[in-house]
Amino acid sequence: MPYPTAFLSQPNACWPWLMCVGLALVLPFSTVAQSRIIDDSTKQVYSAKTVRYYLEKDLEFGHKATTYALDTLLDGFHRYTPVQERGFYYQDLGELATPLQPIFYDIQQQVGMLYGNDVYSPFWFTPENVRYYDTKSPYSRAHYVQDFRGDQFIDFTLSRNIKRNFNFALQYKRMFSNKQFGLTQSPEVRANQHRLVVSAAYLGKDSRYSGYFHYSHLVSEMSESGGVRFSESAPDSLYGYEQSEGRLSGVRSWQTYNALHAYQEYRLTKPVVLFHVYDWKRVRDTYTDVNVGANSATFYQLFAPPPLLVNDTTLEGMRYYLTENRLGLKGRLFDDVFYYQGYLQSRFYEWQTDYVRGGLTPRDTLDGIGNLSAMLELYVGGKAEIRFGEEFQLGAHLSYGLNTPDLMNKVYARWKGLEASYLLISHSPTLLQTRFWSNHLRWRNSFSNPLSQELRASWRQALANEALVLRPFTVFNVTSGMIYYNEQALPQQADELFSTLRLGAELHYRLGRFHTRTTAIYTQSLGADLFRIPAIWATSLIYCQDCFFKEIISTQIGFDIHYRSDFFGQAYMPVSKQFHLQNNFLIQAYPLVDMFLSSQIGNARLFFKLTHLNNISNEALTGYAVSPFYPGKRFTFAFGFDWRFYD
Repeated sequence: MPYPTAFLSQPNACWPWLMCVGLALVLPFSTVAQSRIIDDSTKQVYSAKTVRYYLEKDLEFGHKATTYALDTLLDGFHRYTPVQERGFYYQDLGELATPLQPIFYDIQQQVGMLYGNDVYSPFWFTPENVRYYDTKSPYSRAHYVQDFRGDQFIDFTLSRNIKRNFNFALQYKRMFSNKQFGLTQSPEVRANQHRLVVSAAYLGKDSRYSGYFHYSHLVSEMSESGGVRFSESAPDSLYGYEQSEGRLSGVRSWQTYNALHAYQEYRLTKPVVLFHVYDWKRVRDTYTDVNVGANSATFYQLFAPPPLLVNDTTLEGMRYYLTENRLGLKGRLFDDVFYYQGYLQSRFYEWQTDYVRGGLTPRDTLDGIGNLSAMLELYVGGKAEIRFGEEFQLGAHLSYGLNTPDLMNKVYARWKGLEASYLLISHSPTLLQTRFWSNHLRWRNSFSNPLSQELRASWRQALANEALVLRPFTVFNVTSGMIYYNEQALPQQADELFSTLRLGAELHYRLGRFHTRTTAIYTQSLGADLFRIPAIWATSLIYCQDCFFKEIISTQIGFDIHYRSDFFGQAYMPVSKQFHLQNNFLIQAYPLVDMFLSSQIGNARLFFKLTHLNNISNEALTGYAVSPFYPGKRFTFAFGFDWRFYD
């Protein structure tokens, strides 16, 4: 049910609690003696070079993980928003911590009936992005960003080796943004998001056993606006900002996500390793509307909704639970040339819809429209890879449903700069595509499995000692029976094939101190019109490296440019938290230009940034749209720093 708003709606309410937790964690660590690394002059040498991290995916075939160095470069450091951080491959609703939708269509990579509410999943801590550290001294990092329109980003990391073979780490992230339009007071909170992950890694003294564990939490609260209420005869009225009204008022939504993950393996012999992966997840979504009557006229009635169950107030939620286990064997044979893995996987999930307004929907009615309990899926799968050094890999991955019609088969090859892969997958519809019960939208569907195929290829070429790096690539996919959300924001299964072709290239060119990093993509939809993609998409970093003060500090100064051609992009439905087709709002082509200055001084990095520089005049009724009915951010100034401590 709804997350307490009194705590989340106050920008600084959590700071006393966070400071207490931080001091409780840091002070004990500061009093414990650490083993020291010394050079010939007996000076302490703790730095970024003495901190390494690794990811769980690197344990897939080998027993020891590949370790990575900390990213201390200035490249892309000024990109702090979720869209910028992900290379502009997503669209959001114009402010920090708002729902995300991929710009390009990529087919589902996982078998099984998934939850299907993915607009906040890019923010989740998952086994793919949780870092496990190996530190020679206590390591901490503080990252802070603020802009002059109230957006705020905080990222704090703490890690320490309790023993040589046991590491503990904690990471906390917070994003906060103010409304750009639809204000009842100034300033007014738009979105407030907190994320936390606590992780631990243990390697047995004889290196036969290793375990990696983490618990993650997310709570994301948003004041829903439904987009700007503007006149189609006067499209520039979209950019009235504080003077513009939203299509919804008195509406809030939440998502909370909790996950517990454990990966363990035990080496029986060198070629045979027993492994087990455990996952428990809980996702809760809540939607409240205390102004149903007025909002029906300005928003809900646009989608031909079913009759209201309650005329004045909506208070509803969904809960999804998943317990997943994977048990198998893996190993390396023939002098590490051949890698193998075989496993048995179970997925045990529950899904509940709660319409809690006065208990107006009886439990037996909710059960009848699709509450699920104790649903079990079983899969058998395997992976194999042939590897000759680092230049050639050939691999395959197969997953087959024992009590479901799901199937996934992937093959891939890498040779020097060439990479290619082929994916075939038949997966179950998501839970939300098959059933949904709300005061404003309701459906119950019986869809068949979509069948998708995808081919990817790329070729990286480096010339003139990496002064010129070119990587052309292509992605072709085709799906039969695709399930999408139509113009009424309802799920529908297509009879026609859906297919897209992407042709793109990445270019990095260096001439002296001047650099350009550019990615350009052309996309052509070849089948049914079920997912809208801009035909031309490009982003470019143009900067000068160490053009001044080069003897004292490292600097970058330049421009960050993003462009996409006009298209009828997917609109956002806050009731179901889904993006859907629409035909009434054309997102106009627009070049977005930012100017930045980044510098590195010792263990600290900082940047100053002029966001949306081509709107510096703040001329009235000008701007660009990031999603239908949602304007992008106006010109503003932002700054941020990143400071690392190694003792």
